[in-house]
Amino acid sequence: MGNLEREIVWLGHPGNTIDLRLKSNDSYVDLIGVQTITLNFSGITLTSTNSTAQVVTWAKAGYLTGEVRINLGSQSTLISGEYDCRMVVYDLGDTAGVVWGDSIPLLVKSEVEV
Repeated sequence: MGNLEREIVWLGHPGNTIDLRLKSNDSYVDLIGVQTITLNFSGITLTSTNSTAQVVTWAKAGYLTGEVRINLGSQSTLISGEYDCRMVVYDLGDTAGVVWGDSIPLLVKSEVEV
């Protein structure tokens, strides 16, 4: 993922997503075999198994190879602040999980600024 800009998460606005594409050795990674992805930050772990209503989705119709969409706007466990989030990807070959790249810098805001 490389050095990412801080992503803004607006609480109460679940339509805003963070869209990332995962690469390994300069190629986008096929995520079909991925079973679980977790996001970990500040003592919080959010676990997704690729259900449509979950925080992280991947390998869905219309997604690009390696594309992951993160939707944190409806998370009641988050409060305003800056976070550095780690993504861990689990599949049959990596049941202990692979910590994917650098952290994802987040800025969580509770209100839309005018």
